[in-house]
Amino acid sequence: MSTLQVENLRGPTTGDNANTITVASGQTFIPSSGQVLQIAIGYNDTQYYASNSGSWNTTFTFSINNVRSGSSCLIEVDPAGLMEHAGGVIYGVFDGSTELGRCMHNTGGNSSWRTAPTMITCTDTSPSVGTNTYTLKVWSTSPTWYINYTYPSGYTPRTSYKITELAG
Repeated sequence: MSTLQVENLRGPTTGDNANTITVASGQTFIPSSGQVLQIAIGYNDTQYYASNSGSWNTTFTFSINNVRSGSSCLIEVDPAGLMEHAGGVIYGVFDGSTELGRCMHNTGGNSSWRTAPTMITCTDTSPSVGTNTYTLKVWSTSPTWYINYTYPSGYTPRTSYKITELAG
């Protein structure tokens, strides 16, 4: 095997492929460990709600496609949560039945609405090659919890997610 060592690699500055470096058909570029391979970003604005359940409630799923062998996926989810009255809410990100990460929000006090600001950040260290689908689930001790609650004014918050695939 031979090694090409360069300080900078630059594509042509004019023409149809200006500022582009192309890997020939049938060839594979192998990035260094930790480099970003792709980012999947999305939103969900469907409203979900339930009462104190004492178990995990599935809200929605989100996916990343074309995952490479040996990579990992950094997952960030920002649920737009709201609780009615005092209690606690746990948000979890799952790969099938495996919990990858969670965060919790508790409130106390009188009977009124409570926002549940949270951010879940976790890593799937062994994603499958191809498509990986993750699920946001909620466990609540609050009388009623909501995700993407539609306010009377018609404003609907959105739950956002970002999955970053990193080279292994």
